[in-house]
Amino acid sequence: MMRTRRNSESKLQWAKLFRNRNKAPGDTTKKDQVIKPKKKTSKAGLSIRKPLSTLSINGKDSNNSNSQKPVSSAKLDKRVKELSQSNDVGFIHFGDIMRSLRTKESMLLTDIDSEYVLNTQHTITWTMRSLLTEWILDIQAQYGIMDESVFAVINYIDCYLSKHPVDKDKLQLLGVTAMNLSSKTYEVRPQSIHEWLYLSQGQYTRKDVLTTERKLLETINWNIFQVTPYNYSSSWMRVLCVPAPVQFLFDFVIRVVYVDSLCLKHKVSHLTAAAICLAFVYMRRRHELDVDLMTAVAEHDPFQGELIGSLNEVICAFVGRERTSVSPILSFFGGNDDDKARSSKYGTNDDEMLTIDTVDFKRVFEEYSNKPNNNNPIKKL
Repeated sequence: MMRTRRNSESKLQWAKLFRNRNKAPGDTTKKDQVIKPKKKTSKAGLSIRKPLSTLSINGKDSNNSNSQKPVSSAKLDKRVKELSQSNDVGFIHFGDIMRSLRTKESMLLTDIDSEYVLNTQHTITWTMRSLLTEWILDIQAQYGIMDESVFAVINYIDCYLSKHPVDKDKLQLLGVTAMNLSSKTYEVRPQSIHEWLYLSQGQYTRKDVLTTERKLLETINWNIFQVTPYNYSSSWMRVLCVPAPVQFLFDFVIRVVYVDSLCLKHKVSHLTAAAICLAFVYMRRRHELDVDLMTAVAEHDPFQGELIGSLNEVICAFVGRERTSVSPILSFFGGNDDDKARSSKYGTNDDEMLTIDTVDFKRVFEEYSNKPNNNNPIKKL
């Protein structure tokens, strides 16, 4: 049976071949015609066939975009992959998180009026805002509040003051209310409302705080989770392998910047990147910073432009001006009283002292900006 079937199949094939051979050159039927797909040919006449992996759904050639990918982006992808595999699985979503934060910071920049003291307020001054911010940062040091919590408080206050005029005797009520809301949002064990009333020395009642809190929530459109510098720095520090002394100085720089009204005029990510670079400069460890990687995570070069120079002016003015009372920021970051607390927070040894007392901010920055071999000179204002 098998032999008979093979013989019949071979006969049919030979008959078909013989029939086609005997046909005239132009004698073809529709049944015998075979429509072949057209092939793209190059100038040399050779067919061009692209692998399936290079084709995109939109019909665009995605191979060009991959081949032209910047080296810094490739370095960032490699570093994020290393962290996600060996350190923190959350880095798998690093790109999505950064895109979400940048969308939020753009919205925050439009929600806050950088000149609300002139446009909206009648009795509030920039000095009052600075004093309130330093008071909030002092409470953070006393109660061990998270960095994200305290900077969310500052955002709440600025958003509210951008839209509602506030009497100067009610400014601390706004600060207490913002801390109460942030504590309930971010902290694992939030402080009770009675604790915040105690900190305001009994000037306000529980009803005052709850009424202001309702107005505050309506003002921020219930966006209680704010974008802060620590949303960026917490992951950027690990990507850039920032040493503990630089992290310490970054914490000082970003607090001084947020005491000043300069923070209202720039995106949070730009302020964070400039503060990190400035901390490296102040510690004279600029050579340890991978600029390509810094440019990739910040999506711009922080050393180019005027922002880092503006931050330096704010820092030098804050450190150098005379004060009637001791600044809580200078008290915490200067001196040797809290060495153990700092070592536990930043994971340093007892031999490595963390203090700003030994840093000559103005001189160090001038030396760096005037350095002839500097590949990224700072633009002077």
